[in-house]
Amino acid sequence: MNIRSARFVVYATDIARSLQFYTDVLGLQVVDRIVGGTVLAAGPSEIELLQERRDEDATVDRRTGLVLFVDDADVAYSEVSETDVVLLTELTTGADGTRSFYIADPDGLPIGIVAEPPATLPPADWLFEEQ
Repeated sequence: MNIRSARFVVYATDIARSLQFYTDVLGLQVVDRIVGGTVLAAGPSEIELLQERRDEDATVDRRTGLVLFVDDADVAYSEVSETDVVLLTELTTGADGTRSFYIADPDGLPIGIVAEPPATLPPADWLFEEQ
C-alpha cells in the first residue's frame, strides 16, 4: 500500500457552528468543499470537517478518525484483507468515483483508506451544489 498523504477527520454535530469555530477561533483556512463537509488547512496538515451521520453506518465511530490517501484502494483493500485487521466497511465507490473502505486500529479508531477518483471522470451534480 502506497500512502500519499493523511488527513484528520472531525465529525461535527452542527457543521456550521464547527466551521465557524475552526475558521474564526482557530484561524484555519478553507481549502476545499467536499460532499458533506469542508477541508481546512492546519499548517501542513488538513482537517476534514464532516456533518455527523451516525444513522448511516453504526459500525463506524463518527466522532473522529484518520484518512489515509492511497494510490489504489483496491490493492490496499486486498492487502489489508489478508491480515487480521478489523474491516469496518467493504470497499465502495462514492458518487464522485472515490474508492474507499474503513478499518479499525487496535483501539477501535476508524481509519479510512481512500483513493481519489481519476481526473478523467466528469464532474458530478453534487460538485456544483452550494454548501
